Amino acid sequence: MAKIPNLEELYSAREKLTARYSRLNTLLLRILEIQPTAPADMLSLLEQGIQQGQAARDACQASIHEVKRSWNLP
Repeated sequence: MAKIPNLEELYSAREKLTARYSRLNTLLLRILEIQPTAPADMLSLLEQGIQQGQAARDACQASIHEVKRSWNLP
């Protein structure tokens, strides 16, 4: 049972999700400032950010499940 690498994996996953959330939040604030109509390029960035966030979430969920399996947790 290698717990330190597992904890590092979970920490890394958290950092990735935090960075994605922060970027997405910053973009949403910029869009809010220029309402009522956001430029198409900003909406495209928003769509990309959502897709990247979902991919990061899925990867982190896989990491969490792997650590739980490694530690024999439900």
